[in-house]
Amino acid sequence: MGQSPFAKKSLFSQGPRNQRRSTRLDLEVPIILSGRDALGQSFREETVTRIVNLHGAKVRTSRPVLVGMMVTVENIRSGQGGKAICVQVYEALPGEATHDIAVQLVHPGNMWGVENPPADWELVAAELGGRRIAVPDQGSAPAVATPRTLAGAPPSPPRAPEAAPAVLSAQLAGLEKRAAEIVGAAAESLRARADEVVSEGQRDFHQQLEVMVKEARERATQGMEETYAQLSSAIEILRGEALTEIDRVAAQNFEKKLDALVSGAENEMQGRAEKATADLRAALETFRSEAMGEVAREAVTSIEQRLAELSNENEKRIAQRIDQAFAELEAALVTFRADLGDELAARQQQALQSTEQALRARVAAMVSAFLAPAGEAPATPQVNPAAKK
Repeated sequence: MGQSPFAKKSLFSQGPRNQRRSTRLDLEVPIILSGRDALGQSFREETVTRIVNLHGAKVRTSRPVLVGMMVTVENIRSGQGGKAICVQVYEALPGEATHDIAVQLVHPGNMWGVENPPADWELVAAELGGRRIAVPDQGSAPAVATPRTLAGAPPSPPRAPEAAPAVLSAQLAGLEKRAAEIVGAAAESLRARADEVVSEGQRDFHQQLEVMVKEARERATQGMEETYAQLSSAIEILRGEALTEIDRVAAQNFEKKLDALVSGAENEMQGRAEKATADLRAALETFRSEAMGEVAREAVTSIEQRLAELSNENEKRIAQRIDQAFAELEAALVTFRADLGDELAARQQQALQSTEQALRARVAAMVSAFLAPAGEAPATPQVNPAAKK
């Protein structure tokens, strides 16, 4: 058990009746310690004393007892018992489940069964109210207290018998006055100790509350940092997957459009060439059927030569147009690539912004849910469908 702020010397040792302490003895006495611990649970355990004196003892216990708590101490051998107050808590040794506490008897006395108590125990007992110390199981009559005289002083003359009632009255008045002083001092000491215990308890509570708040803040900060790191990693993964998916879809669309353009250009060029050849053949057949004679044949020959030349020219023109069409197609592809790149960049930026907004909303919702009290339901974040996709 750690040293608590209550584990300090009690104010009970500062009262006038405790100005003189009795001799301490290293003695193990089997006792029963009972009461309520710091958790409010009743307990009753058999243990032993470590040190005893007229005012109290150091006791071994496994229960959490704080300074100022009332306990009951009972001597197992003699059966004597009494109330005591915990005045000090000692730190437990490493590896041990028990620790020592110091208790002070409410009514000091030799409840430990010490047969030959030290001489100062008698003097302290007399100061505590003129009571002699009870020594159990001695069988002899208690010794009669004799008045002490100073060494070398002449003996006092015997008192007259008639003066005895006056002396007894004076002694009783003195004892009553002394008892009233002792009770008043004890009450003042108890009030002061109670105020100190309350103040120390409040300070300890505030310190523990500050420590708990600080730990809660540290745990919240650590949790937020871990959540932020996880979300950052998730954002990077989503960003990579989104870019990969966008590049794949763009490449597929580009390949489809390119194949469609090339196929359309080839079909158009082939259709135009077939149509031109068919027209020339039809015109040639028509001209041959109408031409007659040598002139017609020469004309036909000339026309065939011309047609051959025209055919060559048409082939050249077709080749030029095909080259021009491919050049225009390449220019159109360059323009399409540029437009496609701008459109992909715009869509990628828009997708990243939507994803980032959605993730920030989820982070805010998670932080609110973490910091919200247990009774409050966390707000459900509004997720953007486009960002989620």
